[in-house]
Amino acid sequence: MDIFFNELSFKIADDITTAKEWMNTLIDVYRLATKKGIEGFRIKKNFLEQYIYAGYMIRQWLNDKTVNREKRLLFKTKINKSPYIDGMLSANSSDKDEVCEFFHNGQKADGLEITYIFDSIAISFCNDNMWNTHMVNVYKNCLKGDNQYIDKTDEKIRHISKSDHLLHHESWIKDKIKDKISNGRKLWSNRESLFPHLYFCDSIQSQINNLSINQPEFKQIKKSLFEFEAYCSNRIPMLHFTIESETRLKQLKVDLTFLCPDGKERLFSLHFRYTPGAGRIYVYPTDKEDKVDNEKYYFVGYIGKKIQ
Repeated sequence: MDIFFNELSFKIADDITTAKEWMNTLIDVYRLATKKGIEGFRIKKNFLEQYIYAGYMIRQWLNDKTVNREKRLLFKTKINKSPYIDGMLSANSSDKDEVCEFFHNGQKADGLEITYIFDSIAISFCNDNMWNTHMVNVYKNCLKGDNQYIDKTDEKIRHISKSDHLLHHESWIKDKIKDKISNGRKLWSNRESLFPHLYFCDSIQSQINNLSINQPEFKQIKKSLFEFEAYCSNRIPMLHFTIESETRLKQLKVDLTFLCPDGKERLFSLHFRYTPGAGRIYVYPTDKEDKVDNEKYYFVGYIGKKIQ
C-alpha cells in the first residue's frame, strides 16, 4: 500500500533551518509508517522542483551534504518513481460519464483525491495547524453526465504529518494488510467468508474476474463491499444509497433484472456508486433477517460501469 503526498502542504519556510526540519519530520514519519506496513511514497511529477525555502528546492535538499545522508538515501529510493500522482489521475479521468474533483479550502487537491481513490493515507509537511490532524476534510464535486447535475459531498481522508497521527490508523493498516485480496478471482472465491451478509448473483463472477489490485476501480469495489458488509452487520450506521428513477426502471427493465442465488429473478433499483468509471453496485434486500441483532442481508446483482 502506497502513501500519497499532499502537495497543498508545500509552502516557503522563513529560514533554511525550518525548511530542513520540515523535511526531517516528513522522513521520520514516513519511515515509521513503513514499519507499520506502508510501502511506496507517491508524488507529483514536479515534486523535486518545489521550493521549501527561498532559492532552495527539494532537489537541492537531496544533494545537501549538511543533511543526514541516510535520510537522503532513503528518500531517493522511494520518490521520483512512476507512476506519478498526475499520471494516475489522468489515467482515471477518461470516463466522461462522471467527472469528479476534490478540493480542500477551495484549492484543488490532487494528492488527497488520489488518496481517496486508492483508499490509502495522505502525508503532509507538518508546517501548519491544518495538517496537524489524522483526518483531512475534502469537498468532492462530481458532474454526472447522465442528468448533467452536480453531486457534492464531504469526505474524510486518512492523513499523517506527525508520528502520533499513525496511532489512529494502526488498526486500519493491519486490516488492510490482512485483506490482501489482490484480484477479482480471489474476491469471488472468498466472498462467503469476507461478506457473510451478502449473497452474490452468479453473474458477478464474470464482472469482477479480470479485475486486479492495480486497478483503482477494484480498490473502490472492495472498499464499497466491505463498507456495505459493515452496514449490514450494524458496524456503521448508514450508507448513501440511490434508487433508480421510474423512467430508467421501465427503459432498462431487462438489463436491471438479475437472477438471484435463490433461483428468482428480481428487478434491482437500489444501488450505490463508486469512482472512477461511474461504477455501480446494485443490491436487493433479502427476506432473511436477524431479529436479535437486527442485521440485514442483501443480494448483490451487478458490479460494473453504469448500465445505459
